Amino acid sequence: MGIFVLMLIGLACVAYACGSWVYLVSTQNWQEVKIKMLESGIEVRVDSAGFYRKHWYCPVVRYEYEIDGVVRQSKCISRDKRSVWFSTESEAKSYMQQILNQKIAFASVSHPHKVVIMKGCTSRRKEHLVVIVLAGVLLIFGGYLIAAIG
Repeated sequence: MGIFVLMLIGLACVAYACGSWVYLVSTQNWQEVKIKMLESGIEVRVDSAGFYRKHWYCPVVRYEYEIDGVVRQSKCISRDKRSVWFSTESEAKSYMQQILNQKIAFASVSHPHKVVIMKGCTSRRKEHLVVIVLAGVLLIFGGYLIAAIG
């Protein structure tokens, strides 16, 4: 029974990572739209545990774009929502500068309310997904080996 659970967890890891990858790269076929920045800034979040305090920094924007004569607004930078928090303010400001240099965003053809400034995902998120896939494969293979030996 334990071997089955081990292999099932491995399969779930692989499925999660692959599904996340497909979700993140789906922006590759989205149409370009011109954008106008309305607001920008850095949001700060403080996590504290006892005497330990950790600051996290996140670029925040609001912009408008037009599709089929309809002007819309968005705050979405990327579909990769987990990677927009940075541990240093300088990293967040550097990423913010990349965003502010953008003159176009990418909108879903079938859902024009879905729009992002940055396509795909960050290299940090890609590495995260690769690790999850490898862990899943190792769990599946490990379960198979234990079943074969036992």
